[in-house]
Amino acid sequence: MKQLLLIAVVWVCGALSGVWAQGGQTVTGVVTDQANGQALPGVTITLKGSQKGTVTDASGAYSIGVDAQNATLVFSFIGYTSAEQAVGTRTTINVALEASSRSLDEVVV
Repeated sequence: MKQLLLIAVVWVCGALSGVWAQGGQTVTGVVTDQANGQALPGVTITLKGSQKGTVTDASGAYSIGVDAQNATLVFSFIGYTSAEQAVGTRTTINVALEASSRSLDEVVV
């Protein structure tokens, strides 16, 4: 019985030390349209300089894990100007994207 308890304690401590060693944090928030404050579903949020990313849900909410405080999140959506936000110690980052005013010069059919 004592051996089983000792094994369980060692296993739990080993698992927790792996979590502590990662030093990561989760950042959450909501992405909205700057003009009318409506939530934007489908916005892509990526961790600058990596392949890690996520997409906002139907209510514009997102959650992403970051590994370092010097991380930067990039918010992009078709028809809107991309935005970058430094994470620092923040765990909540709400962003309002501005509609892009770019237009096409010509259309070829």
